[in-house]
Amino acid sequence: MSKEKTGIANKLSYLRLGITNKCNLACPNCHNEGMGTGNIDKSSILTAKDYGFLTRTAIGLGYKKIKISGGEPSLRPDFLDVVEAIGSNRPNDLSIITNGFNISKNIRRIKELGVSRVNISIYSADFNYFNSVQNGKRSDFTKALDAIESAASIGLLDKLNTVIQDKNDFSNLENTIKFVHKYDRPLVVLPQLGNRLSIFDVYDYFKERGIESEHWIADEFDPIAKKIIVLKNEKQNIILRASEVGKHLPYNQCSTCEKSSSCKEGISPIRVLVNGRFRACLAGGIPEVNALDIIKSRSENELIKIFKEFNDYLKERVDEDIDRDRWVRRVG
Repeated sequence: MSKEKTGIANKLSYLRLGITNKCNLACPNCHNEGMGTGNIDKSSILTAKDYGFLTRTAIGLGYKKIKISGGEPSLRPDFLDVVEAIGSNRPNDLSIITNGFNISKNIRRIKELGVSRVNISIYSADFNYFNSVQNGKRSDFTKALDAIESAASIGLLDKLNTVIQDKNDFSNLENTIKFVHKYDRPLVVLPQLGNRLSIFDVYDYFKERGIESEHWIADEFDPIAKKIIVLKNEKQNIILRASEVGKHLPYNQCSTCEKSSSCKEGISPIRVLVNGRFRACLAGGIPEVNALDIIKSRSENELIKIFKEFNDYLKERVDEDIDRDRWVRRVG
């Protein structure tokens, strides 16, 4: 992974924007970008124009990769306006992570607005299982499948994500693999953090099942190490995030943080929540910074100071090799 500096962002040039905390599903693994699900006063919600200003500033500082998330981002009434405001600043990589709720009917417009990739999360290709885990309606399930089909048809489907709760989920995983395989896209398999199932258990399952090949992949804008394996029978690509190995402790202070046990995804990347708060740590180990007034008043210099504060704090603590080294020692 390149260590060259790009603006102030350096390796941490990946920004996640949680544009809503609302969702139509109730997935047990969802961290909701740390926002919770309570009501937020309308005056405290970032508007489409706010996101345009925010992302223009971030891109000017060297941010390259922007992911729109939630909650379920497509639930926002002005969802397309927000995407347009962000896309108008032409980030190198603009993507959306979604459960597919309102995606299919808007998929062509989403592409026109500058989105280059859509990642769709689905627990199962079987409705009964989907319903039991995600508490979703039949219409939610149908919309997810339609979103996958429509995104794939115009080249926007990047990968699909699924979560394994425990070893009993492996039979459901087989159905998901068969479903995903026909789209010729990778499947990201994540163990549900906090459960007793580890990324090693998932890897061992695939190893016993049959792996044809495996190699590391690196995203120059994202310090999370990933391993891609190709299954022997279907030739299906599976992505495993090495940073999920054991406790995710990507920074020096994590080892002494009292809240590390509640951390679901570590401190990377920087997140800006729907209420204008900057969050670097989902467990709250690093204090949030409220930039709502700064963003709404278009105080660019003050916003730059916040970006610099977060980047200066975080980039000196990134240890991009620790998880990879542990993985290599464990599985080769």
